Amino acid sequence: MFHHLWYTPRQASILTTRLLLDEPEKSEEVDAAPISTAEILETLSDWRLWTLVLCATATAIMYAPINTYSIFLIKSLGFEGYTANGLAVPGYALSIALSLTMGYLINRHGRHALYVALTNIGGSIGLLWISLIPRNKIGQYIGILWLLTFNLSAVGIIGAWTAHVVPARQRSTALALTASFNNLAGLGGSQVLRASDAPRYKHGLWALSGTCTAGALLAGVAHLALRHRQRPR
Repeated sequence: MFHHLWYTPRQASILTTRLLLDEPEKSEEVDAAPISTAEILETLSDWRLWTLVLCATATAIMYAPINTYSIFLIKSLGFEGYTANGLAVPGYALSIALSLTMGYLINRHGRHALYVALTNIGGSIGLLWISLIPRNKIGQYIGILWLLTFNLSAVGIIGAWTAHVVPARQRSTALALTASFNNLAGLGGSQVLRASDAPRYKHGLWALSGTCTAGALLAGVAHLALRHRQRPR
């Protein structure tokens, strides 16, 4: 494994031994044969894995439209140019802080499904906030900041979750499947908000709130379907 890099044979042996002691399942990947077509088909036919893939898809639909239209939402409050761009920065900073916090907590305690569900619920609240509250500049801006905070990419969380519950020989196929559906979700999500629905994009925001709610529910379903596969931490 490591001897193809810049380590000496002795160092490579030590690293491999340490890795296998930390995670015995990795022994399946050392000098393993290429993944066969039968193994790929077995992965694709695993209905429990599909609950996780669908959760990832529903969760990812919101990212593209909100990243694109958040500036337009701020501009609809009367701000222009660099001012509108600058007012979006606190939301992105809060999103980074939340991502790092979630990553730390997941690394210590697991509970991937909980954090994916919380991300979706937070996003849904922000979407409904912007679309339903009376037109008020301060209230709308707070809602936009909230939405940007929870518009963090859960792709990393779901990828770690996938790696945590899928057997080693199925992991690459499962991650490729999840990534593919995330990309499809981005294509679909980019069509949700329409210029004809400006400036508040109510109908599109309601639709995105629905996908976030579905993502939260699917996180619970995936947790129940895959909990017996959780590896000890």
